[in-house]
Amino acid sequence: MIEAFIAKYYEERAVDLAHKKNLDSRIARLLLMLMLARIDGKSPVEYLTKEHQRDFVRDFVYSKLLVQRSELDQVVCEWFSSLRSQFRK
Repeated sequence: MIEAFIAKYYEERAVDLAHKKNLDSRIARLLLMLMLARIDGKSPVEYLTKEHQRDFVRDFVYSKLLVQRSELDQVVCEWFSSLRSQFRK
């Protein structure tokens, strides 16, 4: 579903392929930083009450920020894959 949203966004904004990669990488990085801000920022989410839950988000974000260029759909897919793995434990 997220892939469809991303594709439709780029289609509606008439983003050409040359600019898509750059924009995609910037949005992916912004998403990661927003995730981290909601854990350690001034307005943390109230529903992650246990430290291991917050560490899970931190670990995911830090591992992705180390990658030079990430694509948005890749980050989103890896996030949901990580969540599924976490809930199977």
